[in-house]
Amino acid sequence: MSDHDSAFKKLLTVFFVEFIDLFCPDVRSWIIPESVEFLPQELFLDLTTISPSEESLGVEGQRRILDIAARVRASPDSSMVASNEEDVFFIIHVDPQSTRQSSFDRRMFRYFSRLYDYYDIPVYPIALFTFDNPLTEQPNCHTVSFPNHPVLDFRYQVIQLNRLSWRDYMNNPNPVACALMAKMRIDPLDRPRVKFECLCLLTTLNLEEGKERLISSFVDAYLRLNSPEKQQFEALIATLEPERREDVMVLTTSWKEEGRAEGLAEGLQQVKNILLRQIGRKFPELTPDTLEQVRVLNVSQLEALADALLDFSTPQDLLTWLAAQQ
Repeated sequence: MSDHDSAFKKLLTVFFVEFIDLFCPDVRSWIIPESVEFLPQELFLDLTTISPSEESLGVEGQRRILDIAARVRASPDSSMVASNEEDVFFIIHVDPQSTRQSSFDRRMFRYFSRLYDYYDIPVYPIALFTFDNPLTEQPNCHTVSFPNHPVLDFRYQVIQLNRLSWRDYMNNPNPVACALMAKMRIDPLDRPRVKFECLCLLTTLNLEEGKERLISSFVDAYLRLNSPEKQQFEALIATLEPERREDVMVLTTSWKEEGRAEGLAEGLQQVKNILLRQIGRKFPELTPDTLEQVRVLNVSQLEALADALLDFSTPQDLLTWLAAQQ
């Protein structure tokens, strides 16, 4: 699974009911929110094994799990439950798809059929297309037919973000709308405003800090602004009333903190890589265990090692130095 798909999976897992409410309001009316139970992914290992025919069609061989599948209980007063039934359960399967695949419709059917066969309850399939291109409408069915009659007409619900206008969601008090506006159809000139509107909406949702940061980070990741766009974005923030402006600035500050943390981590790794290459050239006979001791050093220890390495003449010098760090 790509990092892109993982980001969507995390968002939709945390805000699963909100996602269904936003794009499938009729389905939302059928379910009891407290009943949502995400199916263990280890159960999918057999369900989603890639077949030889799928490999020949270009299906990702490394993909062995469904993205999101939740077992839900139908509300007793919903149209899903007949008058003589008590507990009715069904599965909602959501597959975020970041790249277009010609065999996707077949894969959706196979996931559906395997889930349906394994759990023996109805499955409601949803395809979430998150790619930027193509803009053409994606298929919502998989069919099999013969000259004398059709055999299969499998349909799934399609949500194609690049065909949705962000303007239709800018006032929707749904955290998923707030996040996914960043991946909808946006005129290039509107990018700073969309980011601004996402954050303004987010500050009104009164989410707990962890959930707020999840959405804020998602928006920042998928709406990276260049320098001129950042200036427009900051100018929009400056138009807000002081209290509102402060709320938005708190979110942008968290991005900077996360960026600094990522930068420090990357810088530390680069220093380690350089030192390991130097040590490897100077003492090629060192064991992997010794090199691992270098990898776990902190910043101050790495700085000290960089200076001390110039004076080392034998591998034992390095081993003695490392032992002194314990």
